[in-house]
Amino acid sequence: MRLKLKQKGLTRHDERCPNCDGYVKFWTDEKGVFVKSSSLDIGRAGELVHRECGAVLSY
Repeated sequence: MRLKLKQKGLTRHDERCPNCDGYVKFWTDEKGVFVKSSSLDIGRAGELVHRECGAVLSY
C-alpha cells in the first residue's frame, strides 16, 4: 500500500500530537494537500481531528 501511494507522488508524514504526544500519520500530495490518514478524521467543519485524543490539528 505504501509503495503504491509513493508511486502516485504522495509524501508520508509522521508527526507527534501536541495534545497527547501520540503519533499522527498522514499523506499529502505534491502541493501539500492532505490526502489520507489512519490516525486523523475530518470534522464537520473540515478540520483534522486526531482519533486518539480528539484534538483539532493543523498541518
